[in-house]
Amino acid sequence: MCHELLPSGSAPRRRYCSTACKSAWFRQYRRNARALDLMAAHTMGRGPTCPTCGHRLAPGYFTRSDQAFCGGRCRTAAWRERARKGSAKVAV
Repeated sequence: MCHELLPSGSAPRRRYCSTACKSAWFRQYRRNARALDLMAAHTMGRGPTCPTCGHRLAPGYFTRSDQAFCGGRCRTAAWRERARKGSAKVAV
């Protein structure tokens, strides 16, 4: 990961210069694996959809795994709908 040479006298099968490099590689590997899993689910039509507009939620490493809405507009519309339903129950 750091592109340093391995210490002299190290085992022939050794791949990383330190445990920090090994940990950094594994973190990067996990990030890539998770992103690929999300992309595969999205392209195969198994990804989550927005309950307000029905758009498929875009996968990615920087999006939340518990994302419920595609954006602020849909989130606000859903909140307003819930508030409307709540006020109708109180008025009756």
